[in-house]
Amino acid sequence: MRLQGLCVGLSLLALLAAGCTVRAEGARAPSTAVAAPSNEASPPAEGPTDLPPTPTSTPPSLDRVEAAVSQNESGPVTDQATTDYVWAIINNADRLWSKWFAAMKQLEPTKSYREPYVSVVTVQPGTPYTNERCKVEVAPGVYQTTFDSAFRNAMYCYAPNGHGDDRGVVVVPVQALQKLWSGDIYGRPVAAGAAIGDYAAGVVLAHEFGHHIADELSVQLGVKAIPNGDKNNELLADCFAGVHAHALSLGTDGRLDPGDIDEALAALEALGDKNPTSTDPHGNPAERQNAFKIGLYGSEANKVPGYPHNCLKAFWPEGNW
Repeated sequence: MRLQGLCVGLSLLALLAAGCTVRAEGARAPSTAVAAPSNEASPPAEGPTDLPPTPTSTPPSLDRVEAAVSQNESGPVTDQATTDYVWAIINNADRLWSKWFAAMKQLEPTKSYREPYVSVVTVQPGTPYTNERCKVEVAPGVYQTTFDSAFRNAMYCYAPNGHGDDRGVVVVPVQALQKLWSGDIYGRPVAAGAAIGDYAAGVVLAHEFGHHIADELSVQLGVKAIPNGDKNNELLADCFAGVHAHALSLGTDGRLDPGDIDEALAALEALGDKNPTSTDPHGNPAERQNAFKIGLYGSEANKVPGYPHNCLKAFWPEGNW
């Protein structure tokens, strides 16, 4: 069943709120996020498993993790609570974006939109993860391909993920991520007086998932990818994270707590480029915050909040969206 005309231009979850059908005929339930054993030296061999249908209320796992975090405000967040939070956010993003791809397939049936797939590695203490396709320059000309749980970054790698010839692996070192709760943003402190809390980690995870979405659009639609080293590659992922935050704000599948947006903006400020001559530009603090806000609130050209095309037009105009 195709979407009715009133659905055009609506945000990600507003498609559901408007009563529109978003699953293409014959499509499977959303099933993109796949756990990969954290101690494997290569991408997982097995393909994705189906996720449960989107719940009609807040996922219990997200509620439980929020409660656990609140109880640990004066002490460290546990590895298990962090891992639970990772999967709550990733599975939520998986459902949201799978619905969007299905909706776009109905709106533009001549294009090759299909359900995206990604694998996710949560790197646990004592079980480093190695992937020769995940290369991080840690010094000039020196690249690291093995990552332990304290590695100060999360990353998206264009690497085989075990689903046919598909590509896309999100790597999340758990112990480094849990420090984001307290305002330690991969070794960069948030600004004095800035908000700290769990959604600093949430926006990082949504950002990495955003890279996956950009890759899927490039491959599926044959659109030339944003070149490596172009900061728009990172700003697009920040903007997609804002789209995800807007979907959470609707409360139909997950939720935001008071202060979560401030936590996300504080993290992006800390992560923004302070060196204008960076060889791996991600955008300065203001640019990163602005990109997130475009995804969350809408752009000057289009005030519709949570609308992915606002991000595409702002940071990937070459795609003629």
